[in-house]
Amino acid sequence: MRAIEVRGLSYTYHDGTPGLREVTFSVEKGDAVAVMGPNGAGKTTLLKHLNALLLPTSGTVIAAGIEVSRKAAAEIRKKVGFLFQNPEDQVFSPTVLEDVMFGPINMGYSRTEAESLACASLKSLGIESLADRHPAHLSYGQKKKVALAGVLVMEPEILVMDEPLAGLDYAGMKDLMGIIRKLNRENGMTVIFSTHLTERAAALSNRTIILNSGRCVAEGKTEVLLTDTELLRRAGLEPTVVTSLLLPFCPEAPPVTEEEGVKAIARLLGKARKPLQEDDGHEG
Repeated sequence: MRAIEVRGLSYTYHDGTPGLREVTFSVEKGDAVAVMGPNGAGKTTLLKHLNALLLPTSGTVIAAGIEVSRKAAAEIRKKVGFLFQNPEDQVFSPTVLEDVMFGPINMGYSRTEAESLACASLKSLGIESLADRHPAHLSYGQKKKVALAGVLVMEPEILVMDEPLAGLDYAGMKDLMGIIRKLNRENGMTVIFSTHLTERAAALSNRTIILNSGRCVAEGKTEVLLTDTELLRRAGLEPTVVTSLLLPFCPEAPPVTEEEGVKAIARLLGKARKPLQEDDGHEG
């Protein structure tokens, strides 16, 4: 079942600059999709079309079974949550609890219902202790989680995230990656996020879309696209460090993730030891 279907999507900015050019792809329900490309490739512009923050100049976008249009925007935003790159674009109320309550109240829930939903959303991310804090006094990573809680409180079918890991320290990045994996792999939520780093795509996605100059230049399984070093470099991207280091030793099936790299090294070391052991046996 398709969660997203994009057909011939083009978008032109107000100054006449083309942002997207005839982009076509689809996303199956339950997929985790990385939208990759260098700065200026059109990643954010594309993602904003998925919940009607932007409307197509031409072409069609169908999200959660609804065609994106000005008229359908409110209905789409109930089903497609959007996490901005900068949490300060999304977190603005006097307290964390009120901020997370904003969406449900705006959708017609009573304050009591909205508070119950907001508390549950904060608890699911392990940040219920922040409920009475002013967002301005939070760390960047905490603000990011509060913004995510404000999206998840609406129980979207599809979660769209613009560079979700940008600006986080190592601990914050690992924490948020774990949350994204759980939402996708355990809860079955369709996840779409942008990044220009292949390591992040490798760690979180099963499918990847590569944009360059507003065009979709490739779409497919992450494990396949991220081993095509020629394709990546033509698109202004770099292979993962693991792929770059081990490609000469595993040209037919180069590893992409750290876990795959560890296994590949173990296999290579095993092959190197075997002849030595055989030689020792002959000498004995």
